[in-house]
Amino acid sequence: MRSEDKQEWTVIVEQRLNQFPQPTDRQPSPLQKVADCIMAYSVQMLCQIATHVVDWRIQQIFDVLLSAHHAFDMTVSARFFKLTSHPDLSKRKSCYNCIIPQMINQLKNEDMSTVSLKQQILELLPAALKAHHDFIDSLPAAERAAAGTPQEWAAKDILTHCIFWEEILVERLECARSGATPSNSDDIQALNEKNFEARRNRAWDEIIADLDTAFQKLAEQTRALSEADLSEAGRFPWQGGGRPLWRSICSWVYMHPCMHFTEVYIKRGDLASAKALQEALVSNISKLDNGSGRGAAIYSMACAFALAGQPDDAISLLAESLKLDSTLTDLSKRDSDLVSLREMPAYKALYAA
Repeated sequence: MRSEDKQEWTVIVEQRLNQFPQPTDRQPSPLQKVADCIMAYSVQMLCQIATHVVDWRIQQIFDVLLSAHHAFDMTVSARFFKLTSHPDLSKRKSCYNCIIPQMINQLKNEDMSTVSLKQQILELLPAALKAHHDFIDSLPAAERAAAGTPQEWAAKDILTHCIFWEEILVERLECARSGATPSNSDDIQALNEKNFEARRNRAWDEIIADLDTAFQKLAEQTRALSEADLSEAGRFPWQGGGRPLWRSICSWVYMHPCMHFTEVYIKRGDLASAKALQEALVSNISKLDNGSGRGAAIYSMACAFALAGQPDDAISLLAESLKLDSTLTDLSKRDSDLVSLREMPAYKALYAA
């Protein structure tokens, strides 16, 4: 590099260090993070396949990439600028190969804490609705036509049961927004029996319309609530145990239906669908809560594997769920879904300590 080029490069770097982005209250959006990642990969590829490109142009790209509202860690960025001030071209290029992958890894591991809880719930609802429609689409003609009894529900009854509780949740969200008190729903058995009789002859097209309407209303009510309404424990006296609303939403619209759908898949012998459904549930719930929420989802999966006659997988999942949420311990000792595991040494070892 010519001496005048070296001098120019040094001036540019010093200027940019002085103008280095300062922390702001504004958080990068998910879209900005995606843009950052695309840009970082592009620069990495440019460094690898176009080494003849004057590297101050690469620096110009980073001027855009490392703006004050983007997601890169400022310590990593500062290190990048310092190393790129080296007058030796090969040293600067080695810097690109060293720091850029770190930035990419940071972006890949970046959590979504900047996304509001409300937005995460709104993104969960389509996944929950898809689980319902996948269940409907999977039904053979015989199961679709089957008529249930109060003692043994058919597939249609299971679906109307799930929709019924989702409609109750809509009412509860409306009450959370308006300050009213929702109808009492403590007598679960009586409500289930009443709903069964009211909807047992409902046509499939009506049921599907009810389902889609319920989820549309759930989305509308969720949008109308504040972050505090959704996230604060004990905010609503009528929420059992002071449970925050977002947990009820996850449970009533996703975990509860998936439990019923999984039982049908297993009874049918469709273990692949049961496993896929539970894996999707764990993945989606974990995005909202990687602690006790994930634990509850994995517990549900453990029950599904136990019912499917896969005890080793069930025990492994059960152990993981109890580590994430110890409050599940007492339930797991009396849960009828896990009865097939009770005499196994590995199961007993979970409670030996």
